[in-house]
Order: sequence, then structure tokens, then C-alpha cells
Amino acid sequence: MAKLGDLYKDFSRIDLDTRGGYARVVRARTLGQSGNPEFCAFKIMRHEVESQKKMERFEGELDILIKITQNAGFPAPITPIFDSGFVDARVSKSIQKPKSVVENPHTIEKINPELGIISTGTDLQTFLKTKASLDTTHWLPYLAVELAPYDNSLLRQIRWQSPETALNPFFFSANEIVDMAQQLLTVMKYLHDEHGLAYMDWKPEHVYWDSSNRQVKLIDWNVTSILSSGLERRRTIREDIRLFCGAVLYCSVALNDPEDMKRPIGPEPRLGSSSSSWLQRRYWTDDPEFYERGVLFDDRIKQIIKTGLDPNQGFNSIDELQDMLSEYAEQTFNALEFPESDTESLGVSNGIPLDAVQNFRRARSYIAAEDFEYAKIALNDAVDSARKKGVEYSDAEELLEIVKNQLAARAHKQNAKKAIESKDWESALDLYFKAFKLDSNILTSSEARDIQSVLLAKADDLENKGLGKFFVNTNQVKVIAESLRSLVTSDTAIDATALKSIDRQLSQIKFARSFTLFAVTISVVVLIFTSVIIPRFIIPLAPASTATYTVTPTSRIIATDASEITPTFSEPITPTITSTATLQPTETPTPTSTETILGVGFINKVIVSVWEEPNAGLLGQLKIRQPLTLIEQRVVSGSIWFKCRWELGGTTNEGWVLGEYITFGAPPTPAP
Repeated sequence: MAKLGDLYKDFSRIDLDTRGGYARVVRARTLGQSGNPEFCAFKIMRHEVESQKKMERFEGELDILIKITQNAGFPAPITPIFDSGFVDARVSKSIQKPKSVVENPHTIEKINPELGIISTGTDLQTFLKTKASLDTTHWLPYLAVELAPYDNSLLRQIRWQSPETALNPFFFSANEIVDMAQQLLTVMKYLHDEHGLAYMDWKPEHVYWDSSNRQVKLIDWNVTSILSSGLERRRTIREDIRLFCGAVLYCSVALNDPEDMKRPIGPEPRLGSSSSSWLQRRYWTDDPEFYERGVLFDDRIKQIIKTGLDPNQGFNSIDELQDMLSEYAEQTFNALEFPESDTESLGVSNGIPLDAVQNFRRARSYIAAEDFEYAKIALNDAVDSARKKGVEYSDAEELLEIVKNQLAARAHKQNAKKAIESKDWESALDLYFKAFKLDSNILTSSEARDIQSVLLAKADDLENKGLGKFFVNTNQVKVIAESLRSLVTSDTAIDATALKSIDRQLSQIKFARSFTLFAVTISVVVLIFTSVIIPRFIIPLAPASTATYTVTPTSRIIATDASEITPTFSEPITPTITSTATLQPTETPTPTSTETILGVGFINKVIVSVWEEPNAGLLGQLKIRQPLTLIEQRVVSGSIWFKCRWELGGTTNEGWVLGEYITFGAPPTPAP
């Protein structure tokens, strides 16, 4: 018997958005099978499903895939099957994850490669005979089909759309939507005409659109229905078209649920598997609302969608819908002179290349799965692709900075956890402080418990310092305490013990510092009054004039005041009165240290990173037009860096910024 590791390895979950009712899907690397691609989508029946009906659906999907892909001319959007068979049930158990575990499509699952596998290829009869000889409680069926890239899921591209702004909302261009629709309608027509089948499972999560290559893929065939004849056939075709118009055309335009814009696109998790009929028709509505994106499209494309969804009108054939889309495309795109190069606008910003936009969409998918490393790679590719075309992709650049901050914050949190394990509380406090400066998102429960330990240790440390705690920098403690405070609610298991302890210490420090400041202020006022005010305005410092005598060397007495002493001299002397101005006290300036200031400037980029040293020790980020004082210049690896000082929130900060992000002079005044 073959081992799993002989045929497949490197399994990673890719059904993270839409967990199937009877099967799981992983990406797998294929081994030792000539003609197969390097990777495939490996679909395995769930071990906890024991229904005979589910097994029949699995067999039905295998049968359909074999039939519709056995001829070389099948449409490209159909994902062909490469292999089928049975695997040890422990494979399914190995990829079962609790809800608390965060998954992403690049996490390799730990599956024992020694587990058994029985391949039946693409022959249905061999599959059925093998099933009859096996105990299906220990062996589960699998399919290996062409892999539709996880990032291209239409559901993910819609759900994780970029934040909307009045000037730059995210949307698929009409050109894209028509191109995607025409390819899928070709599949629908092929199924109807060549195989007497209706797909009937149109959902955004089953459509995978690659805008850079203008290619679409369609997955999941277990709900496909057989077309009967007569009136029932026509009814099923109209229903298939209506489902398509709702799930593909409408969702691609509106990016929202047709009846509730607050409800996210995708399957409803509260409904069980028995609600498949409702899920199929979720995007049906008699009067679709296009919400704020309605202004981005002309009335013709919206009318096509409304016609397709109207139960009293609709389209009687695929040809009718294809003709209307072709006519719309010809009139619209020719009139607008849409470019055919890869610099066509996709609704993000004019002139941005298609591959840059696709990488931007992929990055949002990775971010949704909390796979920030791959998100950074995709965003770097998006920015680089746009720059090669001489275009600035500001949305991608801003998101890239956020992702970098997320990664840096995570690194700080991981190091903080290690510091906690070694009871290095000060280091843990410093690392969490740096993490929260970069990313102030809500903490996980595990991180909150760690921070509680840090704050309790800090509270004990402050208590033991006595008067010395009044000189401790409490800014870090305050920031971390506020992050923890957001989690202390009646709905969480996190108590406020640590917060109460640290708040008590902070209150004592605040009171002592306030009292000290008051006392110092009073002392300074008294000192100024006694040393300056009283001497200057109440007690004269010297007489208005001073009398002196000039005497000869034979004088025996030197008088200091001619009016009090009458001396006897051998020779007469002449008194000389020298009038002088009243002497005023003078203040000698206290020498102060000087610091070389290179000049002033401001940030010229939307978001810029600030470092402890050039390109080392990320501190945080500054926004465009932030005023700076430049105090030091350094050249590192051919790049000019400036040490800068700035005021933010009443606090003076310092850090290093790359010179190309700084413009000398005062920042421009924003236009009113």
C-alpha cells in the first residue's frame, strides 16, 4: 500500500473563508505523478460526517468532473481533476483546527506522511469498487483537482476591500466584470448544451478572478443539477442564470449583500448544512440596491443586472445575456476608449498596472488571514510594479507601512513573552510599550494575561522603591495599562487586579509630583520676592553721590567722608567731590550648553518610519507635513539620514529619518 508522503506533501488549509459542509480543502504538493502540476487542491471528506448522502455528493462531484473534463476542448475556467481515491481518516483529523487557532494559507499542516493512501486515478468505476472493499469509517474519499490560487477568490477580494474614501472607493471596473462574466457564461453554456447540466451553485466564494491575467476559475461541483426537458428545463435554465446574475454580476458591482449592506458577502455561519437551498438563493432580490457604488456605474450595466434578477422578466437563454453584455461592452468601452495595455484603471487609481492592483488585493486577503509576511511581499510587489510604470500607488504604500508596523509589533510581543518567562519585567514592559506604539489593536487574551503579570510586577517594584518611585518614568506603564483596560469588561475572563494595583501606584506618584511641583513653585516665588523684588524696590542699594579726597603722599590720615573728619595736614589739601550714578545690580547670565541645529524641515511622504538608529530599532511612524528640527546628519550605506526632534502630543521625541523623506523649510499650509 502506498504512503501519503509518496504522492502528496506540504498540506496547507485554503478553505479558511468557507468551510465546506462535508469536505475540507488543502493545498498539496504533488509527487511522482507525471503530467500533474506542482500543486493541486486536495479535497477530503470530513471524518465527522457519517451521512450516506454526503458520500453520494462526493461521488457525484467526482463523476461530473470526470465527464466535463474528459474532452480536450472543455472551457478553461473549469478546474480539471487529476486524481481520486481514499486516504486514512487520520488525515482529516490532522487538519481539524479549533476555532481559537488563527490559520493562514501558508501554514504547513503536521500530517503523518506514513499514513496510507489508495489512488484510483480518474476512473469512477475503480473508485466505486475500491470503496466497496473498504471500511469507510477508517478510509475517506479524496479528490485532487487544479488549484485555484487562494488569493484570487472573488469572495476575499470583495470582503477585504480597501477602506472607502469619497475620492477613491474600491471597485471592479465594468470592463473586468464583463470579461469575467463572459468567461463564466461560456462554462454555463457548455454545461447546458454539451452535458445537460446546470451549475446552480453560483457564489462569490466559488469564483476565482485573476485581474492581471484576465482569467477566471470556477470550483465546487457537488450541487450541479441535471437538466430535464420541457418547461422544467426552461425554468431551471432561468434559475441558473438568475443565480449567476446575483452572485457574480451584482456582487461584483455592489460588493454588498443585495438586501442588507451591513451583512457581509459569503455564507451565513449561523445556518446549518440543511440550509443549502437558502444559501444558493442568498443573492436573489427583486429590487437590487447598489448603495453608494451605484454612482460608479452607468444605468445600462445596472439595468442588465436588474433584468437578470427580476423574477417576472429575467433572461430566457444564456445567448440573450451574453449578447446584452457584448453590446454594452462594445458601446461603453469604445466610447470611453479603454486602453488595452496593462495600465487600465481598475477603480483604485488611474494608470495603476493590473498586476499591482492584483497584488494589492492579494495582500488584503493575507492580512485577513493574519499572514502579514506574505502581505508585505505582495504589497512590495504592488508598489514596485506601480513605480516601474512611473505611478505612485499611495494606497499600497500606506498599507505596507501598517503591515510593517504589525510585524514589528508582533516581534516585540514575542520578545516580551520571552522576557516574562525569564522574569525580566523591565524588558517586557519596554517591549510591550514599543509594540503598542506601533499597533494599538486589541490584545489577545493570552497577551492580556502576560501584561497583567508585567503590571503586577511593576506595581510591586514601585511599592518597594519608596520615595524613589516619584522619579520613575511612568509613560510606558500608562500606555500599557490603557491597552489592558480596554479588555476588562463583563464579557471577558480578565480581571482588573493588575490595573487596580498599578493605578494605585500611579495615583500616589501623581499626587506626590503635584504636591512637589506646588511646593517648588511657592519656593521659587518666595525666592524671587526676597532676592529681587524687595532689594530693588524697597531698599536702596547705594547713595546718589559719594565724596572722596585726593591727598598727597605726606597725608597722615585718609578720609572717607569729608563731612565727618577734619584732618590736620602739613600742607593744605583740596577736597574733590566725584559724583557717580547710583549703582544698579546686574544679573550675570548662566552659561548654557549649545547644540548645533542643522535646520528645520518636514515629512514629505504620507507615512514615514522613524528609527532609534539609521535603519535599526523601529520606533514608530510620522505623517506627512510633520515639522522637524534637524540636529545631526549621518551617511549609512550611501544613504543620508538625519537625526530629528519633533513635538507630538506635548512630548518631545527624537529619532532617525531617511533624508529622502525630508524637505527643508517650514511645512506648507494646507489649503482651506
